[in-house]
Amino acid sequence: MLSVHQVVLALGNLPPADPAVADRGFYQSQRYIRNPWSNQALQQMDLDQPLLLIGSGLTMLDWAIALHQRGFRSTIHVISRRGLLPQTHQPTLPYCITPPSGSHTTRFLLRWLRQEIKLAQQQGSDWRAVIDGLRPYTQTIWQSLSLIERRRFLRHVRPYWEVHRHRVAPEVAKTIHHLIQTGQLQLWTGRIQDYREQTEAVEVYFRARPNNQPRCLTVSTVVNCTGAACNYDRFHHPLIADLLQTGLVLPDPLGLGLEVAANGALIETNGCMSNWLFTLGPTQKGRLWETTAVPELRQQAATLAQQLLQSYQSSCSESYQISKSRSFRYSKAL
Repeated sequence: MLSVHQVVLALGNLPPADPAVADRGFYQSQRYIRNPWSNQALQQMDLDQPLLLIGSGLTMLDWAIALHQRGFRSTIHVISRRGLLPQTHQPTLPYCITPPSGSHTTRFLLRWLRQEIKLAQQQGSDWRAVIDGLRPYTQTIWQSLSLIERRRFLRHVRPYWEVHRHRVAPEVAKTIHHLIQTGQLQLWTGRIQDYREQTEAVEVYFRARPNNQPRCLTVSTVVNCTGAACNYDRFHHPLIADLLQTGLVLPDPLGLGLEVAANGALIETNGCMSNWLFTLGPTQKGRLWETTAVPELRQQAATLAQQLLQSYQSSCSESYQISKSRSFRYSKAL
C-alpha cells in the first residue's frame, strides 16, 4: 500500500468499444480482436485468409500497411459507417488565421471555415493550412460552444473533421490507394448487424449504404479498429468502476471523458473539485476536445507537474511552520 497526498489519473487511451449488435456473444470469441494495438495479434494473423477491419481511420490504415508489409495475400475488408478515409498530407503555404470570437453555432463555424479555405486557396494555399492554423485555437472554440452545439458537432461534423485533421503521409496513402485499386482492400460503407461464427470462419452481417441493403462477409478474423473509446460509464475496469461508485469522478455529459476543472482536478459527483485527484490526456476530451497529441499532452504534463510541485512545497512550508510553532511553545513550557 502507498500513502500519498495527491494522485494523477493518467490512463491514456481506452481500448475500442465493441460495436452494438443484437448478440454480443461473438465478442468473447478467439476470432475477434478487441485490442488492435496488440502486436501479438498481428503476428499470429493467417496471411492467406480474409479478415475484416471495423473502422476506416488511422488504426485501420496501420493494420492494412502492416499486413501488406508482412506479405498478406488475401482480402482485407473494411466496414465503416461513412466510408471516410483520412486525407493525405501535402506541402502547403502557411496561412494566418484569426477565428471568430465569442460563442457561435456549429453551422456558423462551418460557413466561416469554408470561407477561410476559399481565401487560403486564393493565396496559393489550401485547406490543410487552414486546419493546421486552427490548432492553437481549437480548444478555445470548443469551450465556446454550448452543450447543444457540441452534441451537434459530434453528430454531424466529427467524422469529417477527423479525416481532415488527422492526416497520413503520402507514402501511406499511395499504398492504401494501390490496395484499393487492386481489390485487395475493399471498403464497405454500412453498419454491422450481427455475427455468426462457424467452425473455420465467421459470417459478418451488415447493411450497406446508401440503400441499406443487407450483405454478408465471410472472414477468418474481425479486428476492432474503431479507435479509442472515451465513455467511462461503459469502461469495465475495477479502478474506474470504484471511482464512479464512490463519487470521486463524474463522466462528462457528452460521454467523451470525465468532468475536469481547468487546473486538471477531477470533479466529484457532488460538483466539488477534488483537492487530491487530478488527470490529464484523453480524460479531458470533453472539456478540451484536442487532448491526445504529443504537443497538447506535453504542455498539460508540464503545467500539472509545476502546479503539484508548488502545492507540495506550500504544504511542506506549512508543516514546517506548524512544527516550529509547536517546538517554540514546548521550549517555553520548559
